[in-house]
Amino acid sequence: MTSWFRFAGPAALAFSMLPLQAMTLRTEGPAVTALGAIFDVAVVADGLGPPPDGLALGAFDFDLVFDPALVSFVSLSFGSGLDFGSGSFTSFTPSGGRISISGISFESAAALVAAQPATFGLVTVSFTGNAEGSWTPSFEFVTVTDQDGNSLVPGLPVAPISIVAVPEPAAGWLFAAGLAGLLAYIGTARRGPSAA
Repeated sequence: MTSWFRFAGPAALAFSMLPLQAMTLRTEGPAVTALGAIFDVAVVADGLGPPPDGLALGAFDFDLVFDPALVSFVSLSFGSGLDFGSGSFTSFTPSGGRISISGISFESAAALVAAQPATFGLVTVSFTGNAEGSWTPSFEFVTVTDQDGNSLVPGLPVAPISIVAVPEPAAGWLFAAGLAGLLAYIGTARRGPSAA
């Protein structure tokens, strides 16, 4: 007698391993920022859900990679999506063109599922634009677990940020005054010398 599991078992096992919900870690930041300006890039956890799906983020560890020729690290602050009273541990280490960022919640699985929002900011990183160009933040060495410590494979959408030179307002006024003077001179020259 042939067991139905011989035929259906591998397919059922593969299907049971598929994530029921799509969880992402994405970056949010300005599309364009000024050269020399400080700007924020947020890393946002999304696609989590309360019961009955019951998916919550329990821990994370990843490197946020940046181009040190274009931007420099200023500061980092953690969001509050892992701590609802029992505490959490978070840490970060900037080094060269990367920041190693990690956090773990000390909440129970039930507390995380009940209290954690479907979308929340994990961290906000501040950078300064050092040179003109386009930079796309990226993730490396990503480890994410749910409320029970099971590994998650998040989507990692990122968006580019352009750093552009913005003329100083005083230079703009100086240019406008020079142009107005030139136009006044041309207008006077066309009318000819005035008779006195």
